[in-house]
Amino acid sequence: MNSANERAALLRLILILAVAFAVRTLFGIFLPAQHLPDAGAYRTAALEFRHLHLMANNDIMPLYPLFVAIVGDGWRQILADIILSVASVYLVYLITLRVYRDETVALIAALFCALWPHFVFFAVVGLTETLFITLILAAFVCLFDRRYALASVFLVLSILTRPSMELLAPLLIFYFSVVLHREAFRIGVRRIITYGLIYAALMAPWWAYNYARYGQFVRLDLAAGMVLYTGNNPMNVTGGGIAGKARDVDLGAFSNFADPVRRDEALRKAAVQYIKSDPLHFIAMMPVKFARLWQPWPHADEFKNPLIVIVSVVSAMHAFILALIGLALTLRRYFTALLPCLVYLAYITLVHVVTFGSVRYRVPMEPFVLMLAAAGLVELLRKLKVGRQLLSPLSSTR
Repeated sequence: MNSANERAALLRLILILAVAFAVRTLFGIFLPAQHLPDAGAYRTAALEFRHLHLMANNDIMPLYPLFVAIVGDGWRQILADIILSVASVYLVYLITLRVYRDETVALIAALFCALWPHFVFFAVVGLTETLFITLILAAFVCLFDRRYALASVFLVLSILTRPSMELLAPLLIFYFSVVLHREAFRIGVRRIITYGLIYAALMAPWWAYNYARYGQFVRLDLAAGMVLYTGNNPMNVTGGGIAGKARDVDLGAFSNFADPVRRDEALRKAAVQYIKSDPLHFIAMMPVKFARLWQPWPHADEFKNPLIVIVSVVSAMHAFILALIGLALTLRRYFTALLPCLVYLAYITLVHVVTFGSVRYRVPMEPFVLMLAAAGLVELLRKLKVGRQLLSPLSSTR
């Protein structure tokens, strides 16, 4: 692009980021107070970090509570999350540019993310989604730019926020090195070794803390058993994860474990035993969990008022349809660059098809869905004369 086009593109991007910040700030000001249990748990853990230098909750990773402990709770926490959310809009723009080399697609993807209801909501309610998404997107940008060490840092920090990326992270690094950037196999192996060293260095304080806490090595948190059992027990016929009698799981039988490590192990064993005892039911539940994960409207009762349902359905259905169109029309041309994004989508989906599904756990996948949706919209518009006219003020290809 020439300098005039670059300045115009920069101004459009700044405007989109300003809109993202304004929408999130206004939503944070006028949103009624949300007393979400998980948000309360993170605030409590943050207070424990700040005043007692420990965290009593066994089921969460430390980075987000530590982040809140540093920035402060209340409006400081909300502002910090809003800044992260706006940064994620910019990161989607960068990723889309690296995949499609098309300023128009990148700007529309950023605009979609700026206005996406889920990103606006999660920016102000005090949950891990915003930090996790920002770290994952930053890692992808670094991988596209061959900054493997920094990408490794972001990936490990994402694991310290939510542990779901632990298995996928080294595979992503190897793919970007050997396939996308066409480095030698031995260099790809060296990248993974570097990742392993960074992983060990950043995780070591958490491991030391857990050893002092439990008297043995605990690699992540102690939620894996509960998560696996929640989605794989005789009560669960909906694919969800709501605890309590007559819902998806009852954990009362495990309340007599004084040792949280033994409790986690017992929950894991019970879930595995249930799967082994009825593998056909486990397989039959996978599409149920998939449907619940990708359902356009929220499951929680407090979010089932007509306005929320309408906004969720309309926004999600348009995005899903455009994303499928974008995938169909661009996959062949951009296969190598798109594949790691698609593998990430498939991997996170598989995690929740094995455990349990919830719209909340789809949110970290939605930046890539919106990137595909932007590509789909641009592809459709460029097939029409009126569409090309609409896009002409944005059109420039890198």
